[in-house]
Amino acid sequence: MFLRGEADYLEQGQPVVERLVHTGRGSVVASEGEAVGALPFSAYLATPAYAAGHAEVLHRFTHAFYRAQQWITQHSAEEISQRIAPSLPKVEPEIRTRAVGSYLAQDTWARDPLLREVGFNYLQDILVGGGFISKHYPYAEHMNVEFAKTAMRG
Repeated sequence: MFLRGEADYLEQGQPVVERLVHTGRGSVVASEGEAVGALPFSAYLATPAYAAGHAEVLHRFTHAFYRAQQWITQHSAEEISQRIAPSLPKVEPEIRTRAVGSYLAQDTWARDPLLREVGFNYLQDILVGGGFISKHYPYAEHMNVEFAKTAMRG
């Protein structure tokens, strides 16, 4: 609809945004990432039973994930773009690099795996406000951050 001229705006993620801007078919008027700020948008979940029975797997996974997060903080958009290229073979290199650059500029990616209580509650505020969930859940009852803390200690 948007590209046919039947809509004046759309909400879209990367790399579509960069492709539309690059081709002159759209322009960014507002960025959710900039407007919302730091937000724990993604989380890895495991049942308590799995965590108890597979702690070593979760420790290794979380440590590797943390190392990847640290790598991202130390590399340029071009370097990150090259590294993720095999996973995004249909995205043009220039578009991929611009999308990564946008994420870096607005500090989209967390620098460590720890989902802090303030972020947990901020996300819940947004979800309650949008009608996606009906109430807030207690952080202490729903979060196990020990794997993250262990990974961050090295």
